[in-house]
Amino acid sequence: LLALAVTPVAAHFSPTLQLLDQARGDLRHEMELGALDYREPSLVWYFRKYIEGWMVNLSETNLPAFFAKPGGRVAVMSTAVAEKVYPVLPVGWKSYRANGFNFATGKGVDLTLIVKPAL
Repeated sequence: LLALAVTPVAAHFSPTLQLLDQARGDLRHEMELGALDYREPSLVWYFRKYIEGWMVNLSETNLPAFFAKPGGRVAVMSTAVAEKVYPVLPVGWKSYRANGFNFATGKGVDLTLIVKPAL
């Protein structure tokens, strides 16, 4: 009973759901999803409805190479990394930001999702 009462409240603080709500209209099934600094199962659980590819584990070093590949791509990372690697996004790309609480680690997070649309 407690889990039923807590789950909707916890979902409100989920950065994964916040990012999904913001970016839903930009997601396509053929896109690839990458993540660094935040590799939580919730990314796969929630984004799987919209993106069919597997989640790719990224690092700050290989993030630009991930986005350089052809096709639409989405990556979730800490906002600090996003601002460092992409202080200005290329034309046509979008970014979304979410602050929340990672219940798995017990810590707050500040995340950015970058979307490179398929051209």
